[in-house]
Amino acid sequence: MFLFQGNNGTVLYTGDFRLAQGEAARMELLHSGGRIKDIQSVYLDTTFCDPRFYQIPSREECLSGILELVRSWITRSPYHVVWL
Repeated sequence: MFLFQGNNGTVLYTGDFRLAQGEAARMELLHSGGRIKDIQSVYLDTTFCDPRFYQIPSREECLSGILELVRSWITRSPYHVVWL
């Protein structure tokens, strides 16, 4: 995300992101004086603004799926590796 602050106000550009309930409270740059900053404009990346994607899996569900794929791959052969 990018937060632009200037004489004409504050603009938040999100890019493609997922924000779970309560996460904004932990983002220090979105706060000032103990409260959330006033943001005049928000530009959202709407890649997943399609009825097929109304139910996006949580981060935990994604992590679980990735772990399952990696474990399956590396148990098939000692030559199968995953580089991070």
